Amino acid sequence: MNPKMIRDGSLRCPVTKVPLKPLHPEKLKCLNRMITHGRARHVDGTTVSPIMREALITSDGRLIYRFDNHHAVMQAAKGIPAAQLPEVVCHKERKRIASLQ
Repeated sequence: MNPKMIRDGSLRCPVTKVPLKPLHPEKLKCLNRMITHGRARHVDGTTVSPIMREALITSDGRLIYRFDNHHAVMQAAKGIPAAQLPEVVCHKERKRIASLQ
């Protein structure tokens, strides 16, 4: 991932126009579990595949984009709605955030 592009906010969601940031590793694990079980869907309704090494999420937390081989897949239809990540699966991340507050 190009940290400079992420930090300066030049990489933006094609739909919401908000900056993108790296998806937290715990949330990426949750998403990859869903992908493995065929439960993750793109905005266009297609099944997300294959699993991801890295991903970007909008700063407002709404959409996730694949990041492969140093390239972000920024097609609006291939965004992944973050709302489909089940909170119960991602409980470790919630606990970690709560401990920081």
